[in-house]
Amino acid sequence: MRVTIISEVEYEPTASDHRSCWGSLHKRPRVMPDGICGPMVFYFPKGRTPELPDDIAAEYITRGVAVAYSNEQVVEQTTTEILAGMAVTQ
Repeated sequence: MRVTIISEVEYEPTASDHRSCWGSLHKRPRVMPDGICGPMVFYFPKGRTPELPDDIAAEYITRGVAVAYSNEQVVEQTTTEILAGMAVTQ
């Protein structure tokens, strides 16, 4: 299921994940409660639209860190990018 990430969330990828999942991931050190950097972790930044297993997508939606993806978002995002590109070239 494709979702839109609305709040940064950690994710542990697997070899069977969809390629859009891997392309959306970033990596950074985990910050521990005492402020010390821990091991490196994968995470989805806000605004990414990965294809996730249904159970994980449902969990993220329930936790409020993602919403179901819609084709309307693609049109809106593409239009915004086109307009931004036009403003830069003028």
